[in-house]
Amino acid sequence: MISISPRAAYIAHIFHKPFEQNPSCLIHKLSPSLFLDRIFVNCCIEDIMCWRGVNKAFFLLTREPIIWKRFLERMNIPVPPLRPTFRDSFEETDYELEQLVAQAITLDENWRKPFPQIYRRRIHNVKARVLDMKIVPGGKFLIASVFNPAIYCFSIRVYALDHPHGPRALTQYKTFSRAEQIQAKYAVYEGRQGIMIAFVRKRYQNRVFYDERRPIEETNPLIYETACVHLSLDVIDTLSHPRLVYGSSEYLAILKNSPSPFTAVGEGHCDKWPVLSIGLTVTSKEVHLVELREVREWFSNYETRIINLQTGNSATMTCAIWDDYAGCPHYIKAVRMLPGRIPQMLVVRLMFFDLRELYIVELYNVPLDTGSFICHATERYVVEETANIIEAHISDYDILTPSSDHSKTSNNVNPPPPISIFFVSDEPIGIVHHTIYPTSVRRCRGSIDYSYDLNQTYILNRYMSYSYETHILPGTFRSLVYNLDQTQLPPVLLKEMREDNWDWNYLYGKKATQICVPTPAPIMAIGSLDDEHRSVSVMGDAGDDADGKGRTADGEPDEIVEDEFMVLNEDIPGRSVLAIHRYCHPEISPEGAAAPRYSLQPVMRRKRAEVHDDTHFASFYEVDELQAINDGGGISSITWDETSGRMCIASKREQEICIMDYAHVVKPDERLSLWQALSWQK
Repeated sequence: MISISPRAAYIAHIFHKPFEQNPSCLIHKLSPSLFLDRIFVNCCIEDIMCWRGVNKAFFLLTREPIIWKRFLERMNIPVPPLRPTFRDSFEETDYELEQLVAQAITLDENWRKPFPQIYRRRIHNVKARVLDMKIVPGGKFLIASVFNPAIYCFSIRVYALDHPHGPRALTQYKTFSRAEQIQAKYAVYEGRQGIMIAFVRKRYQNRVFYDERRPIEETNPLIYETACVHLSLDVIDTLSHPRLVYGSSEYLAILKNSPSPFTAVGEGHCDKWPVLSIGLTVTSKEVHLVELREVREWFSNYETRIINLQTGNSATMTCAIWDDYAGCPHYIKAVRMLPGRIPQMLVVRLMFFDLRELYIVELYNVPLDTGSFICHATERYVVEETANIIEAHISDYDILTPSSDHSKTSNNVNPPPPISIFFVSDEPIGIVHHTIYPTSVRRCRGSIDYSYDLNQTYILNRYMSYSYETHILPGTFRSLVYNLDQTQLPPVLLKEMREDNWDWNYLYGKKATQICVPTPAPIMAIGSLDDEHRSVSVMGDAGDDADGKGRTADGEPDEIVEDEFMVLNEDIPGRSVLAIHRYCHPEISPEGAAAPRYSLQPVMRRKRAEVHDDTHFASFYEVDELQAINDGGGISSITWDETSGRMCIASKREQEICIMDYAHVVKPDERLSLWQALSWQK
């Protein structure tokens, strides 16, 4: 028999009162433990909802976390991951299990509808310009790179999105320059549970005070730095507690006495070669940072650096070109590290061969030792597409090892999910979806090891819009597709063209073209993570620094220089968002792929809706906020979490974040606790 919570003990006290004048209702003579152990285990969610509507006693009893913990273990749909510090034995947060079940079911049903809808919209004023964003898996926290023009302060802010009183800023970390390509995942560092945050920033190699009369140096003007910080969840959980009143004396006391939640992880890796992409790979024991750099010598070469953030060891691998295409110009468009007993690296490469563009998908074994290595692909295949592909995106999905107090969901007990590769084309405009399924290999003593096999690659879908520029936020099971106005040229593309035009001229033998860029604007000086001026501040009521003066940790005012790469120029409009579509991945069971294991006991009585071939893509018509985004200067940043069904989008000029929920989630409040307290007094 399980141990019941204090709520169940209180229920046992009042269980016989509703029908004490009607002795024929013998069901109330049963103990609450019998309901939890013997009766509710055979019920579906619809049955639990019917029990909840009987009376007050069953209303409280059906909120026991053990009921919803069992449902999580039986669900065969993607479930939002629990944060590592969550404990369902704590009464303050035991409501979250029921929230997760409702969130997963409503998102799955909404996603499979031919006409999906947005359940909830919120606008949060951040009092700063949003440059980049990333939702932590699970949708609880948002990591945003912001710039406060009032004090010329660049920082990374952490927001709690599910607080009963609305989204709130919890803490910030000064970056001294614009943070780009933000990645954030739950990870353990030095024995502490937290969020690992990785980002890229760049600075001038020879910093001077630029003005309109002094030309910018063109010889290696920039240095690119990859940085990581670890955010402890202890302080974050305290500040985001549902019963903590924002701005109260208790809240201010916690701010004053709390230690810095940020820890600089290693040293920032600086180099003059551009950082094309970064990624975080989290396993039960290790956290790896994958960094792809373009080494521009006589011709472009690419280095992939894998850094073990726990030990600090790093390995640099150069992916050798296929012998049939030796000496041909090439580009690496996307990389993704696949964890496993033998970690693998998935690479999407663009080759120029006989005046043709060929996309090749390759699989490499990641070196386990430190040093520099030239690696050869173990598997590869050529993408046979007639469309002109311009981009490639690889889905990312990490499986956290649950603690003893967490439910073992299908995310943890099943084989790893398939890997999706999305190829974006411009002639015609559209998306092609490839999926790689894992295979199982039995090892000694019955253990099973999983790896990815390119022979298990399938072309699942093609989506062609033909009229509008198409982009995708990739996911493993669910993805978002959005269209932009292709008549507008973004400032980001201007910078990429200026930095990369000589490579394309080398490939096609054309003369370089001068492209105008905006006039530099003044910004803060740039520091490094281990700099003595590194500062960490906890957010106050105004959403800025605690003292509001933009000062660093040593009390000195921030130095201001001019830098065209750090500030968004308001004179250049952003891109207008025309439409947002949901993409429901086709479900197949290929022969030879590892089959997932699901519980035979159903969670709900009604079956999942089927998705037909013509309804894999569907538009969200209730997106009035897109007009506000376009009126605010166009899109600045957009992020999406497929497990929670939450999307955040920010405009370029407005200091706001629009939060859209595609799943139905009820905010926690104090009514239930107040009801129990008043009942005890009576």
